Amino acid sequence: METPRFRLRRNLPVALSLLILMIGGCTKEKVIIKYRDFPPEVTKLSPVNGDTLDSRTPTYIWNSVDDAILYELQLDDATSFFNNLLSVQTADTAYTSADSLVDDTYYWRVRAKNSEDLWGDWSQTWSFRVMNRPYYLLSQTPTYGYPQEVVVVGDRAYIADDEADLTIIDVTDRASPAILVNLNTTPFRDYALDVYVSPDTNYAFVADMDYRVQVFDISEPIDPDSAFIYNLFSFSETNIHGVTGATFGDTAFYIFAASTYNRTISAAQLDLNNMPWATGHFFYLALPGFGNDVEVCGDYLYVAQGELGLAVFDLSDLHDVSQTPDAESDTQGKALSVFLKGDYAYIADDWEGLSIIDITNPLNPSLAGNFNTDGRTKDVHVIGNVAFLADGGEGLKVVDVTDKTNPTFVMEYDTPYAYGIFADQEYVYLVDRNWGLLIFTEADL
Repeated sequence: METPRFRLRRNLPVALSLLILMIGGCTKEKVIIKYRDFPPEVTKLSPVNGDTLDSRTPTYIWNSVDDAILYELQLDDATSFFNNLLSVQTADTAYTSADSLVDDTYYWRVRAKNSEDLWGDWSQTWSFRVMNRPYYLLSQTPTYGYPQEVVVVGDRAYIADDEADLTIIDVTDRASPAILVNLNTTPFRDYALDVYVSPDTNYAFVADMDYRVQVFDISEPIDPDSAFIYNLFSFSETNIHGVTGATFGDTAFYIFAASTYNRTISAAQLDLNNMPWATGHFFYLALPGFGNDVEVCGDYLYVAQGELGLAVFDLSDLHDVSQTPDAESDTQGKALSVFLKGDYAYIADDWEGLSIIDITNPLNPSLAGNFNTDGRTKDVHVIGNVAFLADGGEGLKVVDVTDKTNPTFVMEYDTPYAYGIFADQEYVYLVDRNWGLLIFTEADL
């Protein structure tokens, strides 16, 4: 006996034939099938794919589509459009966001709806980045060498210009700086890495990796043939990377130089009124790590010593200074430079970005916070609650350090390779090994 299922399959063609006859029969009526057109894909105009915007409330613009009565705009922080940060329908071909966007990368798309109530395909997904830029590039001045560090005193920028030694730039007009003079004692043999200009004096001290600390008379007019005075610490090992000076009491002026080669700090008392002779005692301090940079604040000497972080020496008795650090604080990266402000030491921590160390008690420093950048941070300068970073291959980085435990990104400006940075209330001075001296100023946003 056949099952009902089998009978249905066998009789299916017959049933379909009967159904066709019932519907069509022999009449001459025609069945008209109408195909409705979907709207074409929308062509977008702005923000352009890959663009970077200063505005936090961008306007989205696209071309009109024939027979379109409505458009749908979507915005998200991922290509999946899962979060749907913005989904709006409008009859216009432009829409301005009412909500302020934070610094991030965003993705947007649009589609059209026609008079037959049909939605077309989504447009291509475009991305843009919102980045508020409170500083913009004002000028760029090439130097003779590959600049490593910059210090600005008055209207002069002093640049440790590697094989070109010391380059001095007149920055009276920040929009159009001009090289004033280049002081090079041993062309193509030395390697200037750092520069210190003693306040209210006429001397510049250049940390020269091969020729110790060079002392220059920079009183104007500067004579290139006689500006060089002598080499300080000429009897020490090579590879001096950092140099600074400090006055103790009313008259005791000292120069401190950090060496990576023999891991020491060299110190010498000088009489700035009777140069070039060193008048006080010399002493050396041993470092567990490399001497990359050195700064003095009050009675304490701070050293960025590479992978071992920050070292601190007590200088309250200059004739009885501990030969090894009185305190240390490790960082996650490689401490390359140190900047002191208030109760904190700001460390350019190489591949770990910016590290902030609490030095409220200098002999008990502790890591307060870190901001990891995309580059290799070489130098740092802080004005107010803003840290400016020379971030290697990522150029200039600006970081808000109001919350020392949680610094936040402000902006960046790409350059080939940024090494040194200096800032004041009005300008930011960055030296890049390819582009020379770059001067930024605050934008009127």
